Amino acid sequence: MIGGARAILSGLRPVSSIATRGLCYPLTEDHAHSLTFLGRHTGRKQMERLLSAGAIEIMFDKYINSGLLNPACPIKRVYVNQLAANSPIEDRWNIGLTQVDGVVSSCLFTVLDGHSGTACVHTLAWSILDYIAAAFLDTAKLHAAIDYWRTHAAEQPYHLARRLDLLSSTDHRRLGHAARSPSTYLCAHMRGCLKEYVTDLVNRTDRNMDPVHCFTEAFLRLDDDLCSTNRSIDFSMELDAPMPSTDSMYNRELIRVALSGAVGVAGRIFWDNDQKNSTLPTQLHIASVGDCGAVLLRQTNAMDAPNPELEAIACTPIHQGWCNEKELKRVEMEHPDNSLSELFREGGRLLGELAPSRAFGNVRYKWPANRLLELSSALNHSSAKRTSDIGRGLQQPKELSILPNPYTSPPYLTAQPDVTSFEITPRDRYLILATDGLWDMLSSGEASEVMEHELRKPTSPATRLMWNCLVSVPPEVAGAISQASWDKKVEQQNVDKVPLKENDRKAFDRALKLLSLPPGVARYYRDDITVMVIELFERPASASMETPSHT
Repeated sequence: MIGGARAILSGLRPVSSIATRGLCYPLTEDHAHSLTFLGRHTGRKQMERLLSAGAIEIMFDKYINSGLLNPACPIKRVYVNQLAANSPIEDRWNIGLTQVDGVVSSCLFTVLDGHSGTACVHTLAWSILDYIAAAFLDTAKLHAAIDYWRTHAAEQPYHLARRLDLLSSTDHRRLGHAARSPSTYLCAHMRGCLKEYVTDLVNRTDRNMDPVHCFTEAFLRLDDDLCSTNRSIDFSMELDAPMPSTDSMYNRELIRVALSGAVGVAGRIFWDNDQKNSTLPTQLHIASVGDCGAVLLRQTNAMDAPNPELEAIACTPIHQGWCNEKELKRVEMEHPDNSLSELFREGGRLLGELAPSRAFGNVRYKWPANRLLELSSALNHSSAKRTSDIGRGLQQPKELSILPNPYTSPPYLTAQPDVTSFEITPRDRYLILATDGLWDMLSSGEASEVMEHELRKPTSPATRLMWNCLVSVPPEVAGAISQASWDKKVEQQNVDKVPLKENDRKAFDRALKLLSLPPGVARYYRDDITVMVIELFERPASASMETPSHT
């Protein structure tokens, strides 16, 4: 941790989120949250309003009423919220639907956490649902996609997973400039990669439709495309030329994506629209790479009880060396020439550097050594000639050698997911997906308690979880924040109406300290937080009568 954040940055707007073509991105030019905004009379309402600035609520009823969805769809609402620590935020999320013969029968969703920049995670968020959809869709639907690509210009967007319209047209016009797809070069590249993947699938005579196989193949194929594993990149081109050629721009974008990385969790809910005549169960599949997590909350008391009692069921393992013995053994078996102490060190980091032991991108742990050395030479050559920031994002980290140590048997990193499957029923009430910014502070059991006790309050469940995450921060973290950035007037306020831990004034004060830090500074004390809560199945009328709407 790095202390000494002494400047109070005032007049900053709270982080907001928007969506274009169903992709939600933060407003990177906005900053979070200053004590000037909070003021001396901060209380529960002000705090909730602050944290709710980035909240989105998706009501699936409108899609049912429009005829897009059958009433058999088990998803009723989706709540999402984000809080930035980095500037720009490195988290992403996405949600979409897939349909066969015009009938929607599955929903895809993902929460992603980037590192070493946003190039990989941004492109991943734009692509991952389409790769998953391709793996699960039947051959006839994939042929239809190929026909579309054949008859339409490459610049026209086409997604196998239909994006949801999350905001009104007014919001899109007002905020659309801040929500963007990847660059023109990357869009064309990833569309071409997806087309090749779909073509490979339709040419197979016997496709394996097992969910574990589908997720695994989709993730690994997507990672190969993000890392340009089977594609050549011309490192001899001027990567930072003042007037770069199209090919040079293309190479530059591919290198940015390959050098950065991301972890994530993705899911698929599949249902039968003819439930009266079908015995097929509603299925939930969760695939994870890295340290994002998903928890299914199952009701254990009477279904018509006004206050549900929820059991937390972990859906994902954590792919980190310090806490997952299976990961230690897996990596050790894959690299017998290296000792375990060489593979995981510096607090359980892979090769002493990377916290997650599985991730997308991060070619420093995947490419052959000779290819990395060739890239290093090109980056060093560009750095020596660089007179501006035109090549930003391509610099080799000064504190790191291009080759980790040891590097005798790459790849050391994989994007192969762990996949879990469930048959869900009306007792399964909520599915929570979140980045490690939440799970570092809240256990699955604590998240279950929040959902039990907090849902009757008129705030989005995602926002409630985020707030509880902030008040759970260890005292030593908040204590590291310089008192110079802490308005003494806040300590004099009445905190009798604190949303959680009402008798714990210190916890409330710690949360206020964290919220006083803008993105860029906040990253030294906490991580970006993204929370998605999927509400499943309608409650019985006697129980739902008292359930408030969330804003």
